[in-house]
Amino acid sequence: MDNESVERAVGALLTALGYGPPHFAEFDRTVTRVRRLFTEELLAGCATDPASVLSNPLPADPKGCEWIVLEQVQAVTLCPHHLMPAVGTVSLGYVPRDSMVSFGALHRLVRAATRRLILQEESAQTIVDALTGALGAQAAACTIRMAPTCFSAAHADGCQAVATASAFVSTDLSRWSFRDFLLLCTNSAGHARA
Repeated sequence: MDNESVERAVGALLTALGYGPPHFAEFDRTVTRVRRLFTEELLAGCATDPASVLSNPLPADPKGCEWIVLEQVQAVTLCPHHLMPAVGTVSLGYVPRDSMVSFGALHRLVRAATRRLILQEESAQTIVDALTGALGAQAAACTIRMAPTCFSAAHADGCQAVATASAFVSTDLSRWSFRDFLLLCTNSAGHARA
């Protein structure tokens, strides 16, 4: 990313909105702060191929394993329609074939797939594709629940919403279903079994 161009664009936006220098001294470092927030945080996943974080797998138990699930990973993404963040959690799981990865690798996968200019349903599919493609999982699922700030800001009358997007792939639906994944997540959260 071109840092100077980003800062010029932020400055031009503030000026066009009537908040440019010299009228508002408190904005003297805003362009740098905004550039750093976007390039170093909100869009940090753009520098990483999500599948690459799964490149050092461990051998899976030859006896077989059912779902490996990591729940409620804190995540943020940037809405491509309004350039505003959505904040929430990602729950993901997979059924390993020959290899598996650490929970740290799954956390890095979430970060790489969400910290970009992307819809949350695309992030969910990216995660599932990485688990089945790069890792060779027999089944993979992902559910993303986020509060889109673009919706809350547009409906400032107290209306809040949480959007949910999911993706799922299975090589054998008779053995591994999305419902199984959801039950694992629901039961471990202390809720009643469906």
